[in-house]
Amino acid sequence: PFIMVGRNFTRDDWMRIFEGGLMAYARMMSFASEEMIKVGGGAIVNVSSISGHIAQWGNWTYNTMKGVVGMLSRSAAMDFARDNIRVNLMSPAHIWTRQTMRFFLKEGTTNEDARNFVKFNTKGYMLNRAGEPVECAAATLFLLSDDASYITGTEFMVDGGFITAGSQGGLQMLHLREERYGITPPGELHFRRKK
Repeated sequence: PFIMVGRNFTRDDWMRIFEGGLMAYARMMSFASEEMIKVGGGAIVNVSSISGHIAQWGNWTYNTMKGVVGMLSRSAAMDFARDNIRVNLMSPAHIWTRQTMRFFLKEGTTNEDARNFVKFNTKGYMLNRAGEPVECAAATLFLLSDDASYITGTEFMVDGGFITAGSQGGLQMLHLREERYGITPPGELHFRRKK
């Protein structure tokens, strides 16, 4: 898994994110393209994140890597276009997966507790919830399909409107949750990161 490190980093932290992140994406595209060229083309979808567009506390390595993957993918799209290979990005916001669930909440709380907590605190998400893995899969399958045959070098945001709303969305959602959805704070639940 990607490590999230802020100002207290080591050289090894950065080398790990480079090798496991940026270099892994570049090598995958290079190797995959060789086989795609043999059959007349294909499509590549790199999974990125909204973290490539925003700053987040303590996430120097992760945010930097996701931002660079965006530029790498756009550059690759230009180079591979002549080979009939399309390259796009699918960038989610918070998605409920086993990987993300392990970051949440105190001992003894349930998945439902976590979902309610995040639902209340997803400031700026227009749809007022975290996403589901199948929603990322659907966007990715579309970009890989012939239905997306004229789409390359672009980024699909699967983010519940987070990037569109910007910082103003976070302020407005405080009122929307209370007035429209009738949601109240879920109590004394706190985030914690497992070692």
